[in-house]
Amino acid sequence: MITREATMLRVHVPVTQETLAAMLAGDGEAAERDPVLASILATIREDNQLGNFGFYKGVVEMGLGWESFVPGQDATPTVGESGKISLSPTVVVKVHAPCRADDRRFARRWTASWRFTRGKRR
Repeated sequence: MITREATMLRVHVPVTQETLAAMLAGDGEAAERDPVLASILATIREDNQLGNFGFYKGVVEMGLGWESFVPGQDATPTVGESGKISLSPTVVVKVHAPCRADDRRFARRWTASWRFTRGKRR
């Protein structure tokens, strides 16, 4: 058995209500139709070590749910209203990266690779 150090990266991805509803109903392919989530998954599936377990590459775990937050008075939220409780449909993507937990350079490089593909969702 080959072992190596790995860190789990967790990315909370805002998705459309339609994407979340479809996935909750069992339509896993809905992840590929959501532009932001599909972009994150494409980055993980590129030729890199994210989610690489030897015989399997691009391995991710996805959790479905909502993020709850209250935008501040000076916020310009794309979801919800300032000062009110908001719920945003969200998919939590978890992927293992071949680095120690304290290797922030790796996480920064990965985050930078998808940051510019995100657009305003709502």
